[in-house]
Amino acid sequence: MFRFYALRVLKDYLGHIIFIGLPLVLIYVNMEIQANANPDADLGYIAFFMGIGFILMFQVFGAAYTTEGMEVDFFTAFKDRLRAAPVHPARFMVTNMLYSSIVSFLQLMLILAFIFVMYEPSVSNWGLAIPVIFLGVVFTQTLGAVVIILVKKASKAQAVITLYAIGGSILAGHIIGLPDNTVMNFLEDYSSPISWQRLSIEHFVDGDYAMGMLGIGLLLGTWAVLLTALFRMSRRVVA
Repeated sequence: MFRFYALRVLKDYLGHIIFIGLPLVLIYVNMEIQANANPDADLGYIAFFMGIGFILMFQVFGAAYTTEGMEVDFFTAFKDRLRAAPVHPARFMVTNMLYSSIVSFLQLMLILAFIFVMYEPSVSNWGLAIPVIFLGVVFTQTLGAVVIILVKKASKAQAVITLYAIGGSILAGHIIGLPDNTVMNFLEDYSSPISWQRLSIEHFVDGDYAMGMLGIGLLLGTWAVLLTALFRMSRRVVA
């Protein structure tokens, strides 16, 4: 079982190229624009937080992609083969999410490594961003599993998760600059799990650990709710 899911995830070379190469190109192009427009700016600092924005967005796209495998496993004729296996079908779902989370996390770490190699950002406490990113990956994979169970079609699940990725990234201030007022500042920090991750990372970098833990707490609490819902829903799927 473990080998099956490992091979499924690893053999998709096109997916790896897209989820690693596309954000790298976007970061590089945006940084070239920044360098030409404002050569005196701290480009390393800008690259770090720009990269974090793309990382938080693409981790959600990774979850949308994972729903294709779950559709095959639980909403096609392949489900009957899982029932015949001497393993509880719920373990297939957990294993799928586990491998997808690991691969997605490693992809995002390559993006972070690219930023440090290319732009050498001088950012304090940047290592604390790594567990926040990992928690976000696990959260979005769980969200993807819940959505595919609800809609039962990968195309629909991907549409829902893509809207969440784009909408959440916009409200978090990653795609466009938002007006500087009380309402928009609140939405940037608290409107979605993407915002909570950004909140944690920014405050950890600034040394404000209490606010950093607030973002993690919100993410963990919502993840617990999602997991509870997933376990209850999965009973019907694998029955």
